[in-house]
Amino acid sequence: MVSLDTFLAIGAHDSDKIKGNVQFRLVKGDEVYVPLGEIKPVKINKGEYACVDEEKILCRMDMKQCEQTKVTIDTKHFIVYAQGNKEISEKQVKDALKKTCETIIKYCGGEYQLV
Repeated sequence: MVSLDTFLAIGAHDSDKIKGNVQFRLVKGDEVYVPLGEIKPVKINKGEYACVDEEKILCRMDMKQCEQTKVTIDTKHFIVYAQGNKEISEKQVKDALKKTCETIIKYCGGEYQLV
């Protein structure tokens, strides 16, 4: 809902399934990526921009998230992020994240911390 309202790409991942730190970077092309809804890894191109942890690609930016860290009914902890660009201010991104978190709490409960 917030993506449609703000035109920002917003993602969520089960943080209990993330290994180590999350980074946004260009990939080497040898990382593991299992697209959301799939069971087998697919080849990705060197130089693509992605969200990664220490062992896998979490999301090919502007394309598709991975299967391993999808949020499910059993998810207890997760991260949410928004992708902006040079035309989007930091305030707009933070406002979208806050609105996303508040919407999740409204319908699902819980609490959040912006970092």
